[in-house]
Amino acid sequence: DIVLYYLLQMKRSQDAGMNIILSVNSSALKEADFWDKRRAKRGDYPLYGVPVAVKGNIGTGDDQPTSAGAKALEKSFSIQDAFLVKKIREAGGIILAKTNLSEWANYMAENSANGFSALGGQTRNPYGRFDVGGSSSGSAAAVAAGLVPLAVGTETSGSIIYPSSQNSVVGLKPTVGLVSRNCIIPIAEAQDTAGPMTLSVRDAALLLSVMTGEDARDPVTGMARKAPDEYILSSDRKKPLEGIRFGLVSNRVMRQYYYREGEGAIQLRIAGELARAGAEVVFIEMDEAIYEKLDVSTVFRYQFKKGVNDYLKNWARGEGPRTLAEIIAFNRENPPERMPLGQELLIAARENTFAPDTVRETVRANARLAGECIDALRKEHHVDVLFTLSNHMSYIYAAARYPALCVPAGFKETGEPIGVTFVASAGEEELLLKAAYGYEQTTRHHNPPAALPAK
Repeated sequence: DIVLYYLLQMKRSQDAGMNIILSVNSSALKEADFWDKRRAKRGDYPLYGVPVAVKGNIGTGDDQPTSAGAKALEKSFSIQDAFLVKKIREAGGIILAKTNLSEWANYMAENSANGFSALGGQTRNPYGRFDVGGSSSGSAAAVAAGLVPLAVGTETSGSIIYPSSQNSVVGLKPTVGLVSRNCIIPIAEAQDTAGPMTLSVRDAALLLSVMTGEDARDPVTGMARKAPDEYILSSDRKKPLEGIRFGLVSNRVMRQYYYREGEGAIQLRIAGELARAGAEVVFIEMDEAIYEKLDVSTVFRYQFKKGVNDYLKNWARGEGPRTLAEIIAFNRENPPERMPLGQELLIAARENTFAPDTVRETVRANARLAGECIDALRKEHHVDVLFTLSNHMSYIYAAARYPALCVPAGFKETGEPIGVTFVASAGEEELLLKAAYGYEQTTRHHNPPAALPAK
């Protein structure tokens, strides 16, 4: 009954033109029946019978294409489940559907649109005529609209955090290496990760604990050995953030290029809410020179070409192009249908001639410089957790490969959702979950959308 309910919700959303879902698992009801017959062993499976949606660039070994929203991969499937999908299924979860996204995880065109793909159309925000965020647009919107209780997104730089903020859901971008990336269509292995997108911090902690694990096909997951088997959250105090010191980060670049109307006042309101929950809050001006020191463009162009070609060679089955060059040629055959917004980034990636040693050094430099920036702010100001609105700090924490967690922080006067994002250092997911849980429990800012918005 649970799976059928969510399938009907998905149909309703598609009929309303929400364009949240790319495909539905045709075996979902059979899988639900299988778990119904194993009720006696329910306690052994933390996601027993729970429907989960995954972003359209995440591989599944079922009958759903793994397309990244591209027409070129409309009939391309994965040879097996991604490691994280396997872990979800082993925990009793039912992969119900794949969600729409900004095509190629927002690495296709210079003038892309959040939530648009040639295959899935334009994902709409369940809260109204607002930016849906990207690139994990459909995963965020699916949870917000009540199409699934749990979803998985991916992020290279802001792609879990920003849509979570825009759709009033919880989004956790883990430390790179905590969750395997195998059988996921990539942008850049230096920064790529998958992460949970849910209605509550507790659900995010549960899904993260299921998804983590060491995977021989993704060597960086060796750090998963240090992760707890379960992230345990509790809040039995009136001031659950007592003893935690937060730093509100800002600078001229954020204020000029990231802030939108009213967001300065919202940040101050959040600082007050943290203080009332027992936290100490300080204001931090971050040196804007860090933006000039980082070079992610070189890394993305080189690693996207290599990563996509490797995925198509090693993980893809079915029809469609087998190289990035073939994808570009396919799109050129029918630009209005296959690349209505262009494909400049695909071309730039294909044409890159960077030396592997140069890219490796750039990756190391980016991680070191961005990590030192975050660590120095925490040390200098004696803070445990940094915070900003939405994706204001994504460029920095993503290059550092550090974790971030966005939790609903209310709504603007227009009704547009806004989230607060907490940032810490590598491997400190437990600290972020504790901070976000305390904030969530004392503010209760999430409110579901009243109804699916009109077209």
